Amino acid sequence: MLSAVARKSGSSPEILDLNRVLSNRIDLLKSKGVFNGKISLEMKCGDLPLISGVYSHFNQCFGNLISNALDAMYENDEGVLTIESAFDNENIIIKISDTGHGIPKEKMALIFNPFFTSKPPTAVDGRPTGTGLGLPSCREMIESYGGEIQVYSKVGKGSAFAVRLPVKKVAK
Repeated sequence: MLSAVARKSGSSPEILDLNRVLSNRIDLLKSKGVFNGKISLEMKCGDLPLISGVYSHFNQCFGNLISNALDAMYENDEGVLTIESAFDNENIIIKISDTGHGIPKEKMALIFNPFFTSKPPTAVDGRPTGTGLGLPSCREMIESYGGEIQVYSKVGKGSAFAVRLPVKKVAK
């Protein structure tokens, strides 16, 4: 299944440090002034094993999850984006959390459906916009690596998306 996804993107798998992928994405956001006092960042990155994958897959997936978290805090006077990474001896876990508006229960079952979005497709007032393709593409990509995305949310408190990727043991 991975080869089909790799062929679609036109990229070849390489050895990746997912903490570096996250760090690169955050550096880009910092350069754009995203963390300007209204939104603060907490990073808690543990040691992760290297994995084989296509950089653009993980860059896009983490970028979508981080963008959604930032969008969820758009109307907040202040917010916290938390990014955590850990390894439990079997899986890499990347967790991206926000202190945004949260996801209502009735929408939770729909968030991975293509074209479902709570954001308008266009806005003239600077509001976040969306197509409803970010989360479905994240899920497809993560599942192509044998992983899964879990969602935790509480209305008025925020949401957390946990990416769990199995790490195959390398024979010595």
